Amino acid sequence: MLHGYRGKLLHIDLDRETHRVVSIPDEILMRYVGGRGLGAKLYWDLVPPEAGPLEPDNVLMVLTGPLGGTMAPGSGKHLMVTKSPASGGWLDSYSSGRFTPELKYAGYDGLAITGRSGSPVGIVIEDDRVELMDVGHLWGRGAFETETYIRERFHPDCGSLSIGPAGENLLPFACVGSDYFRKAGRGGAGAVMGSKNLKLIAVKGSGGISCADMQRLYELVREHQREFSSRGGARAKYMTPLTMSITNAAGMLPTRNFTRGSFERAAGAIDRDAVLGAMVASRACYACFIACSHVTKAKDFFGELTLEGPEYETLAMMGSNLEIDYLPAVMRANYLCDDLGMDTISAGVVIGFAMECYERGIVKKEDTGGLELEFGNYRAALELLELMARREG
Repeated sequence: MLHGYRGKLLHIDLDRETHRVVSIPDEILMRYVGGRGLGAKLYWDLVPPEAGPLEPDNVLMVLTGPLGGTMAPGSGKHLMVTKSPASGGWLDSYSSGRFTPELKYAGYDGLAITGRSGSPVGIVIEDDRVELMDVGHLWGRGAFETETYIRERFHPDCGSLSIGPAGENLLPFACVGSDYFRKAGRGGAGAVMGSKNLKLIAVKGSGGISCADMQRLYELVREHQREFSSRGGARAKYMTPLTMSITNAAGMLPTRNFTRGSFERAAGAIDRDAVLGAMVASRACYACFIACSHVTKAKDFFGELTLEGPEYETLAMMGSNLEIDYLPAVMRANYLCDDLGMDTISAGVVIGFAMECYERGIVKKEDTGGLELEFGNYRAALELLELMARREG
């Protein structure tokens, strides 16, 4: 068996409520490198060309790479591969947290999930023990409550994936959450989970990963850690919110549904300095020394909230693209999207489009249930997020 791999794929059939372990030959792992390489091969082999993204014969895969579970920076990444409900084609969506190391320690390089459960279920994996859990009482609940439930019920340090109401209601840009604020956000993997009546996946392993030269790996990690510490500069300080100042100055910042390229009111309000001012801590993913996640805190009209983020993409799509210059409202939108289980980028694009339609008179107040979708109306935008996730109105 190759170092870094476990050589096994866990296949779970929700129709039959069965599972089996499939061996992955070394030559396949060598030829199709990493989670994306293996995912492309499995997608070609397992997903029928005629399969509808939200039909039972679509395959939902969660995959890892050869460095997953080691001390290498970024090795906490997992990859979701399936047919996308947003595009109808290939979907690869990435996130991070404890899921990859725990899946590796349990003995698997990936999961392949087929079929559709007759009622809401969760998959719980502990080494070679695989169970389906009745989670009907969690259906309709947010991703945060779902993750807290499985951590309290199963293991506090498990790796977990969960969806919110957006995934249950098959929103084409529903995402899959891990470690609360980490999201596989693009392409609608959350809707595929929802279509299978799959609310959560949790895994805890007791094994380990072999490495050809552990001492050299340790030395490489230390070398890169020292280099990052000496060269981090502004990027290390601000992380992705730094990008807003760059794109705004270059006339490339999505503003007013992409009809403009700059947003003067962003400076000091929703840009890097504003986010840094709201920051109370930083957090790293598994085995990563960068700690790029800003934990921020603010008080808005709903009360106090704490979250990880917002990242640049959310600041742009929920901020400048909607002409919102109130950081707590952008943070609230970020929090809602994460809990409801939908991608902040796609959600911001949809709301921006709706606001322009409203501005042009294509959509009127009687069409929106009384919502006044003017640019800058963050209260209407937040209410729209709830309606979108639940497919109401």
